[in-house]
Amino acid sequence: MLVGEIAKTEQLNVSDEEVEKANRKVAELSREEISRVRSHYAAPEQKESLRFQLLEDKVLEVLEKSAAIEDGGPLAEDKRQLL
Repeated sequence: MLVGEIAKTEQLNVSDEEVEKANRKVAELSREEISRVRSHYAAPEQKESLRFQLLEDKVLEVLEKSAAIEDGGPLAEDKRQLL
């Protein structure tokens, strides 16, 4: 739900071109024929899963860019033992 809300707020979406690029990348990495990869992701649940994964990647990218990381200093000795 959070991914969907952030995507809506940031007006993020996944284009057909991005899906095709992901298909080509999967084909390259798996050394499969592009037609087989496209066929696999043609099933509605697989297609939706791929689109969600791509959208999630975009949301994480937005969050990473807006994150403010601060150095909290060294951990106290007792806290280090918990790790």
